[in-house]
Amino acid sequence: MKITKKVKKLIVMCLVMSVVASVGFVVASADNSAAITAMNTAFTGIAADITGVIVSVLPIALGVLGLIIAIRFGIRWFRSLVGRA
Repeated sequence: MKITKKVKKLIVMCLVMSVVASVGFVVASADNSAAITAMNTAFTGIAADITGVIVSVLPIALGVLGLIIAIRFGIRWFRSLVGRA
């Protein structure tokens, strides 16, 4: 399924609105300290999870990217040798 630009914008807008609604809930709640602590804990957990995923995936992604670049340069170099012969 191809996701169009409009659908991507709609998804991002929904995510932003959910965060804004969450922040609005924190501001409007009667017991601000408990709500703020809950939001802080939730966002800290999300940040830790995202950081963990990035740390796990980054070495693999860099290796694959390096391999792709090396193959491209190798093909270009080989074509330059064959073209001169």
